[in-house]
Amino acid sequence: MVEQTNVRNAGPVPVTAGADLTGKEGLFVELGNNAGTPTVVLVDNMAEAALLLLLDGAASGQTVYAEALQAGKYYRGIAKSAVNPGDRVCLADPATAADKGKLRALPTAAGTYRCIGIAFEAKTDGQSIQFFATGSEAVTVSG
Repeated sequence: MVEQTNVRNAGPVPVTAGADLTGKEGLFVELGNNAGTPTVVLVDNMAEAALLLLLDGAASGQTVYAEALQAGKYYRGIAKSAVNPGDRVCLADPATAADKGKLRALPTAAGTYRCIGIAFEAKTDGQSIQFFATGSEAVTVSG
């Protein structure tokens, strides 16, 4: 067995904010880089696979804390619209600036969505929702 060293354990990790993430806790961010330094910004693509949940926001260039989802663990994110227990939750459409990084129930409209878990409680727009992480998967709805 090969021993791995110099790797991060599961849990929150410090990373540089690539944009102002003040007050954005509970939203999803995507991992990128600035000249080789890891950075995060609010998700701007529904198909984004490099997702982290922002736990502690800060101004651009400052250190924030984010966590990669682990299947089988409960988390809290911010709902975009009405979500009910048992709904598959996916990223909201980031084309609307106010929805970037939020979660929504899997739509019935045709499209490809990034589903990340199952809602564990009922919530509406802007509320913190508990969900069970199932792993990140692209789901195509035929409509």
